[in-house]
Amino acid sequence: MARQIRQAIRRSRPIAYTPADARYVLETGNLAWIERFPRPANDTGFYLADLPGRPFLDWPPALPDVDPRGHPNATEFEGWKKAQASKVGIAGNFASIKGRGKVSCHSNLERRLLFCFEMSPYVVEIRTQYPEWNSELYWTLKELGLRMRKRDLMTIDFLLTLKIPGRDGFHYHAVSCKPYQNLIKGSVKRRHKREVAALAKWGCTHEIMTEHSVTDLEDENNQRLHDFMNRSKKQIAAYTEATISFTDCLLSLPIGGTADRLIGIVCKQFRWSLKQGYRYLALAHFRGLLEVDHRYPLLPDARLVVNAPKHQ
Repeated sequence: MARQIRQAIRRSRPIAYTPADARYVLETGNLAWIERFPRPANDTGFYLADLPGRPFLDWPPALPDVDPRGHPNATEFEGWKKAQASKVGIAGNFASIKGRGKVSCHSNLERRLLFCFEMSPYVVEIRTQYPEWNSELYWTLKELGLRMRKRDLMTIDFLLTLKIPGRDGFHYHAVSCKPYQNLIKGSVKRRHKREVAALAKWGCTHEIMTEHSVTDLEDENNQRLHDFMNRSKKQIAAYTEATISFTDCLLSLPIGGTADRLIGIVCKQFRWSLKQGYRYLALAHFRGLLEVDHRYPLLPDARLVVNAPKHQ
């Protein structure tokens, strides 16, 4: 019996330290092995991570006053559930450039994905706790002193507005955040089916993301990038020329060196402070002019690797 259990465990777990893992260790010096988890099935077939390259993000985007569902854009939008209503995780309100202010996250997983979306140049708007139900019926019942069924009052964790090169208008994409271990629950599966069906009525795609959708290192880097540019969020467009100049110079440097060294070389040429250099690095990543390699920690004395993206 014990032998059968050991065999079952070996079959259910991926094999650690494959040749690919060995190459990763040689390239990065990171000895930590990261267990691979298959991404959740997607009934709509649309995955944010599958969008090719990194487009140039025009900022600020010219958003319509309301979306096809009739809800206002992020400037006026208020999430249906406030952070303090959370019963499942550590909640909080976080500064969001694409959310146009403070947005509520009901767990650390939502916070983790928020910063991921902030740094994706495909995403031009973020709205959290998005109401997805028949609003006319809701208000009619409320006037009558009645309530809608709880199961019909769905809120979507994230409603992202995407701008995809080559396509007219905007693409609306919903993201449900769930711990990986909860995806096997029948109640969770049924909830996602209802979400997909409701969103499909107005052409919105749907995706499930978990704690494995973003690595710990990428999350740390995203937070640092956000911090580098957060104070300049109202001047992003004004910094466009400087950001482009910074990017061109940084990408022309020989590969290899710490963040302080490489950014310092660029800053010396333009007579910028190192603080300004880190701001332009973050803005360049934010706008899709380059991509910070998240296999390396974004720290002053750590190796900095950036890639020139293929613009779509």
